[in-house]
Amino acid sequence: MKICNCCGEPMDDQAKFCTRCGSSSEGYNEYNPYGNTQFYPPMEKTSGFAVASLVLGIVSVFFNAFWMIPSVLAIIFGIIGYLQSKKPGYKGGGMAIAGLVLGIIFLAIYVLLICLVFSAVGAAVSSLDLEHIMWYFQELLN
Repeated sequence: MKICNCCGEPMDDQAKFCTRCGSSSEGYNEYNPYGNTQFYPPMEKTSGFAVASLVLGIVSVFFNAFWMIPSVLAIIFGIIGYLQSKKPGYKGGGMAIAGLVLGIIFLAIYVLLICLVFSAVGAAVSSLDLEHIMWYFQELLN
């Protein structure tokens, strides 16, 4: 009795194709009571930190106004994800780098934007005539 190489189904000795999966019986194995013993290499896992970094890097485009938390987390998770993707059995280094770059770019943009806003507000306040404004409010209260 022979068994199918693809699905492990027992086959007749004269069968040319498996009745279960339809694969060819050439190169068949003798019956193995332990089932199909073919070796499959382990699948590489994608680093969860790399995925989170990329998602947070994209989210930081729209929601970075919330104290720049998405950009900072994208940078932190990008570093962790990149280091984790270097370990055997993990992948996702490209996603980690993309999230890291997006986090750095949008963090820099928002920091520059905040600096510009504060400098514009400071310039506007320094150009005000405070004595005239105080006189105006006193007239309103009287």
